[in-house]
Amino acid sequence: HDFHRLGRQKEARGWYQQGLDLAPSDRPDLAGSAELGLGNVCHVLSRHEEAMAHARRGIELCRDADDVYGESIAHGNLGNSLGGLGRWEEALDQQRACLRLTEAIGRRTSLSTVWSNTGNALHALGRLGEALDHYERALQVAREIGSAHNAAVSLVNLGLARLKLGDLAGAQESLDATLEICRERATPYPEGYALWSLAELQLEKGDRQQALTRAEESLAVRRRIQHQDGIVESLSLIGRLHLEGGEAESARQALDEAIKLARAGGGGYRLTAALAIRAGLEDGDATEALQALEQTGSAGEQVSIRHDLWKATGDVAHLRAARRLVDHLQA
Repeated sequence: HDFHRLGRQKEARGWYQQGLDLAPSDRPDLAGSAELGLGNVCHVLSRHEEAMAHARRGIELCRDADDVYGESIAHGNLGNSLGGLGRWEEALDQQRACLRLTEAIGRRTSLSTVWSNTGNALHALGRLGEALDHYERALQVAREIGSAHNAAVSLVNLGLARLKLGDLAGAQESLDATLEICRERATPYPEGYALWSLAELQLEKGDRQQALTRAEESLAVRRRIQHQDGIVESLSLIGRLHLEGGEAESARQALDEAIKLARAGGGGYRLTAALAIRAGLEDGDATEALQALEQTGSAGEQVSIRHDLWKATGDVAHLRAARRLVDHLQA
């Protein structure tokens, strides 16, 4: 667990595997705990198919051990990995199963994480109002139990949701509060996410150079903790910012690395998003991005990708498709 928290994922994986190998056949609780740890590491490393397999085995083992808490975590882990592949409807089902079990056993120390993860699935599905409510509940619980890490995660989620709802001042306040907590308590995961979100905020304000600075800061944090999905996300934003600044070679380097890492992690929404941005370097050829879009992404994510495709290709059909998806979500 300590190696995992420190971001040393490969070492953590080795210890978890030893724990699984040594677990006696009559101790499903020990095997289940090791499976959950392996799943967490695989998720951070963007090995989502492996992470899902560990989570499913964890569910079975925890049920055999009558470990309701462990089973709840396994459902949450499965939801996180499904989300990593853009399968957000299934992810939401798993997060709700996790929430039901967590509430049933009264595990208040876990509720903040569960509310946040459920909010993430709703956010990805374009249900921002519901997501905001979940993030606010998560923040309330985090403050009540005194968890700085969970408070930081809740605040960064609130910041990005407020940004998407057009509340720039509210987003800035939430993200600044996140960074303050992260730097006081050395909490790198939400720090990387907050810096990436601040880059998006600066871009919304029209300050491309400050956005690029924040995006590069987020990439440095995420590389340090080996957070592969985060690295892809930061590289894609850096590529987009270089592209908008007419810096084609720098854009290509960032996007090529993002696409390579995303493919190694099994594809999903982040691969499609990176391909959509790279279409701006390919004379508007969006063939790869459209092929990937058919296989992944919720309606909410497809709106963002269609918007990037419109900017990359100049084809207004992508903007019309995004508008239809927005109308569908609002209905």
